[in-house]
Amino acid sequence: MDYRERFELQEQRAAQNDKGDSAVEWVTIYAAYARVANLGSREYWQAAAVSAESTLKFLCRHHPTLDMADTRKVRLLWRGKALDVKSVDNVNFQNEQTVIKAVMKDE
Repeated sequence: MDYRERFELQEQRAAQNDKGDSAVEWVTIYAAYARVANLGSREYWQAAAVSAESTLKFLCRHHPTLDMADTRKVRLLWRGKALDVKSVDNVNFQNEQTVIKAVMKDE
């Protein structure tokens, strides 16, 4: 497998500054390399049905951190862009490869 694309998985956390003001910050919980692919034709049309044409698949080596990722609280950074994580799949539960599906955010 050819893992060339660097990505970061970030988690949203609440933090306080020196004055006691609370703010949300993104903390990197996992960084690695992946092979990035567009959806296949069948997956593309399924995504298009819910207006998610910009969905990408990130295929990477498995890591236990990925199993604990809450898709409601994480985002994926790739090429300077933030993507919403839709699913994290440990392929066949073999702990070898993980597929992360992520959608480009509208900016």
